[in-house]
Amino acid sequence: MSIETIIKDLFGYFQFFRSYLGNALYFAFTGSLLVAVLDGIGLAMFIPLLQKIAAPTADAGANLGKLAMVVEWLEGVGVDFNLTGVLLVILGFFTAKGIIRFLVQYYEVQLNKRFAKRLRNINVDLLAGYSYLDFAKMDAGALQNSFNAEVLRIHQAYQQYFVALKNAAMAVVYVILAYLANPGFALLVILLGVVASFLFKNLYRLSKRASGEITAAMSNLQGLLIQSINNFKYLKATDLINQYKDHLKGAILNLETQQRKVGLVNAISAGVREPLVIGLVVFAILVQVKYFGAPFGELVLGLLFFYRGLNNVVSVQNSYGVFLGLSGSIDGMQALSLKLREGQEAKGGSTFQSTGSGIQLRQLQFAFKDEQVLENLTLNIEAKSSLGIVGESGVGKTTLANVLAGLYPVAPGQLFVGGQDLTEVDLASYRRKVGYVTQEPPIFSDSLFNNVSCWDVDSTATREQVWRALELANAAGFVRELPKELDEEIGINGLQLSGGQRQRLAIAREVYRNVELLLLDEATSALDTNSEEIVRENLRGLAGQFTTVVVAHRLATVREADQILFLEPGGGYQIGTFAALLETSAGFRELARLQTDS
Repeated sequence: MSIETIIKDLFGYFQFFRSYLGNALYFAFTGSLLVAVLDGIGLAMFIPLLQKIAAPTADAGANLGKLAMVVEWLEGVGVDFNLTGVLLVILGFFTAKGIIRFLVQYYEVQLNKRFAKRLRNINVDLLAGYSYLDFAKMDAGALQNSFNAEVLRIHQAYQQYFVALKNAAMAVVYVILAYLANPGFALLVILLGVVASFLFKNLYRLSKRASGEITAAMSNLQGLLIQSINNFKYLKATDLINQYKDHLKGAILNLETQQRKVGLVNAISAGVREPLVIGLVVFAILVQVKYFGAPFGELVLGLLFFYRGLNNVVSVQNSYGVFLGLSGSIDGMQALSLKLREGQEAKGGSTFQSTGSGIQLRQLQFAFKDEQVLENLTLNIEAKSSLGIVGESGVGKTTLANVLAGLYPVAPGQLFVGGQDLTEVDLASYRRKVGYVTQEPPIFSDSLFNNVSCWDVDSTATREQVWRALELANAAGFVRELPKELDEEIGINGLQLSGGQRQRLAIAREVYRNVELLLLDEATSALDTNSEEIVRENLRGLAGQFTTVVVAHRLATVREADQILFLEPGGGYQIGTFAALLETSAGFRELARLQTDS
């Protein structure tokens, strides 16, 4: 890693942090510089103090080099450089330094909190506005890792970066003070320090590379963990859990290997750094005294500043090494943020009003890449009517449901809801009127109340509204049988409930939300006959309250729909009632026959 690359990275990362914190970073940085200046001047005053003790009549500015101007300025404002005066000056400088350091560190604590909060909030906002079509292509493990573990690592990286930057600035201040005290000695030490920095560049490169590998390994592990949870039932039932366990352990081992690399590099850096730096200073002293014949007394103040500066340099290298070990998380987060920003849905447009005049599809088309799924589909769905969508697998039933939900975009002029072109509508306002129940409905690991109310404020009025929704969805009965009723915690994915209960709970949620368009995508396909009939009875009871679109494999599920859309392979389709399609569609009749025979 070249010096140019290091500098470029440093400024690039600074801009990353500044994008979240703005100009507040400069205030903290300036405060740290002021602390270093006050500390340096306070240290310089020890030279006059020692001289006054050894020789009361000596010149107070002797052996201070160009820093003697500080003494001259203090004497000019009336400070008497006797023993008491020098001690008071030292006390004053270090008191001021302590006060400013307190203010700077307290300010940095506030910045730390602000950075972590903004990092999470901005990414949550970006995810909320992300296109579903792009989301479906995303690596779930990388996404979860970025929002959890990577945020913590980036927060640690931020802290280490600014510790390094602050100490680097303070080291520069001490070097400048050392130069003012003894230019020759300072230049020699600086030259040796530049030479030493080249010895560490390979370690920095290894640390940065390993950091990127850690981020990739963590994303892979998170993805495997998500899949193990989602597929736990299958893995357990087939005893594939043991094979998958070995797969997980391999991912864990890979992560630990990468972490060990970073730890080894940091350990080498920490072990070599201080002896090397002290060795260079010793060499510089010997050169100055033995070769150039400089009196050792002239080097004392410079050594004092370099001692302080070297502490900062060591801290810089330690912090920067740790930062590089975490920097892969920043690179990963920047890549994720860029992807989320590029995939943002178009915002704005008119507010959606109502499904009042129904839904019209006008030669609607939709394709995945080069594969046409829906082609020239023209359909009218009257408000508060019911539509069934049936057909073979792969003909676009779920795709059409996603189009109606506003998840898949279509061209202008192809989809109108309540007389409004959906491409000209604010999609968030539209989706607030849409309910969606799938084969595996989303059930949150929370109370039953929160699952129905979607985390509305818990009040008597809200609870009455939840009970009303449960009654309409024919779910109030089983809820009353639960030990804590609405306050019952229903576990991950609602596994404590039966399939039929989960479906009724999902329908109750949409009733509570007072939606106008209810989409049911294979909502009953995984249920037994009795549970399916209960859900169908619920839908009959809700008829006329929503515009209902039901996607189903089984024709019995949509038999009573006001109209049925029969999608055929190749983009063809037919529309009619159940009875009419039996008369006019050979494909529909064949599907009905196959299901009857089975």
